Amino acid sequence: MMSAQPEQPEVQPLALSRFFLKLGISVFGGPLAHIAVMDEETVNKRKWLTRAEFSNLLAASNLIPGPSSTELAIHIGYRRAGAWGAVIAGFSFILPAFLIMLGLGWLYTQVGNIHLLLGFFYGIKPAVVAVIALTVYRLAQSTLKDGLTRACAVAALLLSLWQPAASVYWMLLLGLVGLLVEAGRAGERPTALLAILFVPLAQAGGQHPVLLGSLFLALLKVGATLFGSGLVVVPLLQAELVNNNGWLTQQTLLDGVALAQATPGPVLTIATFVGYQIAGLAGAVVATVAIFLPAFIVVLLTAPLIERLKHNRWLKAFLGPVSAAVVGTLTASTLLLAQPVLLDPFAQPFFVDWLALVITLTAFALALRFKLNSAWIIIGAGLLGLLIKAA
Repeated sequence: MMSAQPEQPEVQPLALSRFFLKLGISVFGGPLAHIAVMDEETVNKRKWLTRAEFSNLLAASNLIPGPSSTELAIHIGYRRAGAWGAVIAGFSFILPAFLIMLGLGWLYTQVGNIHLLLGFFYGIKPAVVAVIALTVYRLAQSTLKDGLTRACAVAALLLSLWQPAASVYWMLLLGLVGLLVEAGRAGERPTALLAILFVPLAQAGGQHPVLLGSLFLALLKVGATLFGSGLVVVPLLQAELVNNNGWLTQQTLLDGVALAQATPGPVLTIATFVGYQIAGLAGAVVATVAIFLPAFIVVLLTAPLIERLKHNRWLKAFLGPVSAAVVGTLTASTLLLAQPVLLDPFAQPFFVDWLALVITLTAFALALRFKLNSAWIIIGAGLLGLLIKAA
């Protein structure tokens, strides 16, 4: 088991800050791209970690709730420079994307109705639907490995279509089902402590006026119940900001997803954009702090226990169905987000926007067949949308 603090920190905090600032401002492509660069830089080039250490930290980041690439950055900072190193690494990784999304959030409010910008988003939105659909496809391939996980995914899909606002509760419920199944297999009584810890956070928020405190609780809930990374956050944000509280329209959320995908750094800085739309600069800061705060807390609490968490069968029994439920809720969210993009009551025939559908299918095929970076696909689709509207 790893000690609570590294005995002799080998990396200065300033070096950590420079590295993660550079990573946060220069690497497009979401969590997988971030992780790949961290692997190359920290293991092969800088020798901050061994291959085994990096693999253990990556596994730990995937076992706990929160954005995996951000948590990996926090873990690396902790491993090389203690608790302050963890804070510095995570803050430096998030800061560039926060500033970029803050600027885009302001620009969006200023020019959101200009024809040119609408043309750009006309192309972007179907591409985002394609990117989310591809995420669902890949998650399903890696997650749905047995009858239990497949059943949990289908259950989460149906439940989320029935009650989209309760997506988080469906994931937690199916995680508890996983614990009960494991208990039945082992003939034991599960402690279920880990699952219980998430319930108070999942119940925070609810129907409140648009106040900073309510916004903080809503985004804290999202950050504390997010399993996986990147676009997995979409159904959670949709439930909290669109369905539960009505602070955003579904269309504005989709615009935020598009901007987050087309910019470098953690995708979860979509919270900066939506926070700005809801409550201005203060809302952007509060939303960003809230959604990332659980990642810092969980990593700092679990870093000394990585090996024990890695092999804890109750944790695995809980997370397996939760991960499957994520596939189901993300599928439901994709269908709901696609409706205003692909369906047009004035289009003929069949009320389908055929241009948007072609962009969606083309973007999906390009990403799947040629593994193109999603940022380039989204930017290209936006430019195509400009040409279509100009014509």
